[in-house]
Amino acid sequence: MEQPRSRGRPRIHADDNARQRSRRMRETEEERLSRLEADSLRQRRSRQNEDIPGRNTRLRADAERHQARRRTESVGERRARLSEDAQRQRLRRESETDEERRSSRHDNAQRQSQRRALESTEDRSVRREENAERQRRRREAQSVQERASTQAQNALRQRRRRDLESLEQRSVRTAENAQRQRRRRESESFENRSVRLFEEAERRRRSRQLENVQERAARRLQDSERHRRRRVLETVEERNTRLETDAQRHQHLRNREDSRERSVRLESNAVRNRQRRTESSELIGRRCVHEQPSLTTLEDWIEDVCSAELDIFFVK
Repeated sequence: MEQPRSRGRPRIHADDNARQRSRRMRETEEERLSRLEADSLRQRRSRQNEDIPGRNTRLRADAERHQARRRTESVGERRARLSEDAQRQRLRRESETDEERRSSRHDNAQRQSQRRALESTEDRSVRREENAERQRRRREAQSVQERASTQAQNALRQRRRRDLESLEQRSVRTAENAQRQRRRRESESFENRSVRLFEEAERRRRSRQLENVQERAARRLQDSERHRRRRVLETVEERNTRLETDAQRHQHLRNREDSRERSVRLESNAVRNRQRRTESSELIGRRCVHEQPSLTTLEDWIEDVCSAELDIFFVK
């Protein structure tokens, strides 16, 4: 009996994903850019018309699909996916307006908050390890100029974002950052803590070398105000913990320094202490000349002078 002939083109792909993957491997750079731009425009239009239940369903389905795809992808496919994601995000950021950018950031923050609220302790640990590993690989692959450019862009982006946020948003962000740092420090080991303290000290040292006189004065004023607010609100246990942490950090930094660095540190401390004493004496002298206290306001004047000395002393 004669077998029936198959109609149409022969099937060379297992499914739609394989066909799309093969087509993307053959496409040119212009075709890839056009496809990414069309996908971004289509996604933006569809997200503007969806409601909250539809958005939650889409986010959940996207997370499950991404997780399943990343489990089965190879190294080459992962590299291609990361490159496409970066290219698509760049095109989207270049074409979006300020309102769309604020809406996108709000959606991303809300999505991350919902996802982190539902994750377990094990999932949180895995996510943090993956983020740390990804950041470590990225920092090892970039050059000194790229690292400096990335840090400058991050600082500029954070400064713009903080300039636009309200008082309530700033309070929420500060509380979330403090809670995140507290959880991270409670779960980190002694070696990771030592590395983190060293990196923070190195980052602060580089940033202070690049700042001018006005930026240094503004930074010292902000540091003094932040330290004052924190010390007013902290409890006795928090104060003891802070003092112990500061002592450990200073001890760790001094154990790593050599004789030359120790000499430079001692000389810098001496110069800084002389400047503080000079500024304190000048401030007290100006107040004595321009604000002669009466017998009725003597206690208030003494309290103001002591507060000024404490402000100068706590500036770092």
